[in-house]
Amino acid sequence: MARWLPTIAALLLPATQVSGQVQYGAATRYEGRGTEVKVSVPASAGGAGTYCFQVRAIGRVDQTEVPSPWSVPHCARLTPPVTVTLAWDASSAPPSVGGRSWVHSAYEVRVGLAPDPTASDLAAPKISESLFADSNPKQDYKEAKAYELGARFVSTRSGRIVALRFFKGANEAGRRTGRVWSAAGQLLAEVAFETETPSGWQEQSLPKPVTVKAATRFVISVSTDPNGYYVVTPDDLRRPVERGNLRADGAVIGPLGTFPRSRRPDNFFRDVVFVPDP
Repeated sequence: MARWLPTIAALLLPATQVSGQVQYGAATRYEGRGTEVKVSVPASAGGAGTYCFQVRAIGRVDQTEVPSPWSVPHCARLTPPVTVTLAWDASSAPPSVGGRSWVHSAYEVRVGLAPDPTASDLAAPKISESLFADSNPKQDYKEAKAYELGARFVSTRSGRIVALRFFKGANEAGRRTGRVWSAAGQLLAEVAFETETPSGWQEQSLPKPVTVKAATRFVISVSTDPNGYYVVTPDDLRRPVERGNLRADGAVIGPLGTFPRSRRPDNFFRDVVFVPDP
């Protein structure tokens, strides 16, 4: 997953609040894709206060840059030093401009310091979570054909799945498709991975976030390399794995493009980007 760690002291300008609206400093640009921007607030930023952040994605249509709308304010009472994770909602991106495709290429973040920490119209930060974070698999593997590989998830809180992730081995090629399923096998979302790197963690925003309820199981899957290559850590999910609000209680495998039903104890490194409700 791409991450950015800007220094807020370089972004802040004097801010005032007029009719409940924060006046933001100049935007700072960060190259890269993904659905998270991590922002570090150092102790030198000015002490405790209500810090407000906005993020937007920058995309290209041919050679022209076209930004998405600014997010709602992500505001919280903070005492620096602290790090805030902003989750960008991919559904706010323009699907196309004038019939031409919009390709996400960068982010802009702007920051303000609200003088009134009790303003009722300040939205809470949207903190995104992934279960396997930057974990790495132990080995590459190859089957005789392509499969659908996934994992069974449960969240302790309701929220939204905004993106899918998988770890790509050095031998893998071709394009992958990610899917979100209900526990009963209903397809809830589908997305093709674009502009993959040669190896490592890959992430793709869903066309529209999938809402999930607390304590409700769902399954995510990503197809393998067309030649059957994938990565694995054997027996890694023999017992449930928990992190934050997410829990994985086993891996699954099935025929390509179908709901994977067969349970496995192995970790295929299929993951989510989940934004819990406040």
